[in-house]
Amino acid sequence: MKAEEVAERALVDLCTRDVIQLLDSGEEKQARAVMKMTGMSKTDMDKTVKEHEEMKKQTDMEEAVDLVEELLGWTHLDDMIKDFKKMKNPKRDDEEFLGHCIFLRGQALDFLKKHGREEKAIERYGKKLYWEFVELGFSGKPLGIEGVHTHIDYDLLSTELQKLIDDLPVVTIDESWDRGFFSDKLDGAQQFYIAIDKETESVFLIDTQGYEYARYVSHLKNMPCAKKEGETVA
Repeated sequence: MKAEEVAERALVDLCTRDVIQLLDSGEEKQARAVMKMTGMSKTDMDKTVKEHEEMKKQTDMEEAVDLVEELLGWTHLDDMIKDFKKMKNPKRDDEEFLGHCIFLRGQALDFLKKHGREEKAIERYGKKLYWEFVELGFSGKPLGIEGVHTHIDYDLLSTELQKLIDDLPVVTIDESWDRGFFSDKLDGAQQFYIAIDKETESVFLIDTQGYEYARYVSHLKNMPCAKKEGETVA
């Protein structure tokens, strides 16, 4: 890549980051001024603002899902049910309260199922290997490559983690990823991916956490061989 192209790409990435920060702060007028400065048409500016509003709604939903998951993790409902069954003369108020808690948990589980946050990856890999992978160290919600500050060395991983990575599907980051890593280009049910940047040939590990974009990303070094989209390492 030529120096001029690198500088142009860096400038675009910087302006994009400024626009997103301004829109996040509710300063649409200032964001439009920055976009106009980069030569964007009114149509493109309107499209960008609309996409940001849609992404903001998605982010709000993600935060709601995270909260519900966290609250479910805190619950001791199963223990409460066991204790209730051991009671010789349970009070009506206790029975009604427990019934209400069971109803709420059912509602919470339905909510998580509706929004695709079932623990499929944990079931696929087992808890131990799943958490080893998740805790390798990822950059959270980067917009572009310059926002990925973490590195994972394939050579330093356990045989089990290497095998997990070898079997991951591969995607290519190209011009269709028009919102960078926030582009809805992935299947949240898969959760883990390898991504290769078409322009720089950089290799990344991705954890979607059940969403359709690259929620957590890290550079991946020393893969034993190049992989193409749709392939796994032999």
